This record gives sequence, structure tokens and C-alpha cells, in this order.
Amino acid sequence: MNSLIHLDEVQKAGFVGDEIIFTSSALDKTTMSKISESGAQLNLDSPNQLKQWQNMFPDIRVGIRCNIGDKVEPYSTRAGFFIDKQSRLGFTVEEMQSIGNKSFIRGLHLYVGTDIFDIKYFLNCYTELIELSKIFPNLEYLNFGGGFGVSEDGETNFDVRTFGVKVTELMQKAS
Repeated sequence: MNSLIHLDEVQKAGFVGDEIIFTSSALDKTTMSKISESGAQLNLDSPNQLKQWQNMFPDIRVGIRCNIGDKVEPYSTRAGFFIDKQSRLGFTVEEMQSIGNKSFIRGLHLYVGTDIFDIKYFLNCYTELIELSKIFPNLEYLNFGGGFGVSEDGETNFDVRTFGVKVTELMQKAS
């Protein structure tokens, strides 16, 4: 989720703490405080957000959204770029490498785009994220986000079964 309205709704539905994942590109101090109070799993979007969070909550580890556009050939979808220099979302590889206390990072989040049917592209991105995870000594999770293609013509379908098999193979290899 990405707003306090969404946070409130999922809490009303009975979800609590780290059953909730919150990733947003615009967080002010009030929003950060409410996320902290909720115990939600938070993925920050920029070095400035990370500094602000660490100043406010120095003992609460967080995840970061990763922009791995330097590591893969990024796709532009009908919604634009989600990774690449053209995207404003997420920590660049250079920014990830320059984080001082890498132990503070709890997880890595990746959203490669929207409306993508190419399973190989997802796997290439996930493989690069797994490689980057090696620089963070205390990770608890890798969050691969979504972005799966949805057919407008009813003829093209995202192959969920093949995707599941391939991601399982990748994660077994990474483990």
C-alpha cells in the first residue's frame, strides 16, 4: 500500500503489524509516525527518506525500494519507467552502495514496472536484486513487487504457472 487511507483500510480489515507492507514515494513526518505506530513493514524510496526515518526512529530498521536500472535493460510500459534514470522511484545502485549502516536495512523491495508479460525480464531483475542483496548483512526479506501483465484484448495472458516455477527455482538457487 502507499497511503494512510490504504493503511487505515487494511487495519480495519484486520491486518496488523508486519502483515502490512507500505511503500510510497512521498512520506512526511506525520505519515512516517503513523507507519511506525502501525508496525507495518516499511520500504523507503530515497536517501532523504532514510535519513529522516533514522533521525526519527533510530532503532527501527526498514526496507528500501531499489532502482536497478543500471543493472538491466529497463522496459518502458504504458505507465512509463519504474526503474532506470528516467524513474524517480527508489534508491539507485550507487545510493544503495553508499548507505553507511547497511545493517539498518531490513529488506529490499523491487517494482520493475506495470503490465509486463516478459517473465525473463522479471527474472533478470530479480537476479540483479539478489546480487545486490549481498551488500546488506542483515536482510530479512526480498520483496519482488508486482507488475504482471493484464490483457486488454483477452488473448494475451500472463503465465502465472511458469512464473511461479521459475521464481521458485531462482529463490532455491539464491538460498
